This record gives sequence, C-alpha cells and structure tokens, in this order.
Amino acid sequence: GGTAYMSSTGWPKRFRNRWLKLEGTDVSEALQMGIDPGHGLPTAIYAFSAVTDVVSRGTKTGTVLTGNLPVATALGVLGLGSDMTKAGIDLTTLGGAVPVRITLDQEGRLHGLSVEGKHLSADPKLSGTSATLVRMTSARLVFSRWGQPVDITVPTDDQLVQAKDL
Repeated sequence: GGTAYMSSTGWPKRFRNRWLKLEGTDVSEALQMGIDPGHGLPTAIYAFSAVTDVVSRGTKTGTVLTGNLPVATALGVLGLGSDMTKAGIDLTTLGGAVPVRITLDQEGRLHGLSVEGKHLSADPKLSGTSATLVRMTSARLVFSRWGQPVDITVPTDDQLVQAKDL
C-alpha cells in the first residue's frame, strides 16, 4: 500500500514540475512497464524488493549487501527504462540479472545503492546505440540526513501527469 509522488527534470518539458502519482501496486507495474518516474532515485527505492541472491558482509562502517536485480528493474534504476521502451525494447523479455551493491550504516539504515550499466550490455536485445548508452550509465545513490524533519506537500490534481503520457 501507500502512495508515492514522483517528478523529474528528465521528463519532456511539458511534464516538468508535474507529478506522477503511484499507489500500491502501481509502483511495481510502473517498473515492469519501464517507466522511469524519477530518473533512478524513486525507482531505486522500490527496487529493493526485487533484489535476489542477497549476501551480507559486515564492515567497520556498517553492512554491505550484494545481490542481483532483474534487468528491467536495473534499467529503471539507471534512468533508462522509459528510453528503452520508447526504442521498442520490451523490458519484460530481457533476461538475466544485474549485480547491485547496497550499503547500510552502523544502525542498519539505508546508506547507498549502486548499479553499473556495463553489466547490462550482455543481453543481445540491447545492441547498437542502446547497448552503448547502457554501458556508459551507472547509478550511485546516497541516502542521508536520517531523522531530520521533512516538509511534504501533496500535489493537487492539476499538477499530476498520467503514467501513459510519459
């Protein structure tokens, strides 16, 4: 359950400063459709539920988790899901998994996530320009400022954009 609102400066100009509203299963459906609601960050937050084959290792500063993401989800984290879909690539047909690294601080709070596009290029459906773009892309997200106040204003209906329009 729950509701998420996402916006991105990477969206077409007519949708900038607008918000995509995702409720409950809409989030996982958006990932499956290859929608990149926020050029990686919001997609990455929801991608944690898709990580498989997790191995945990303690460090001096916390914990490092390594695992695998489905290719379609990894493309979303990299901010490339919607671009690949627009290029005619059906993300649901891409096989394999992509290594992901997740770090937790000493208190067990999420600190970071990293995915490198060079691990995606092996799928034969990603060729030519698509493969080059993917190989050149990586995402390293850092989460911080835990416990600090956050001010959130829910967007009004006239500020919303529909997923199908992206």
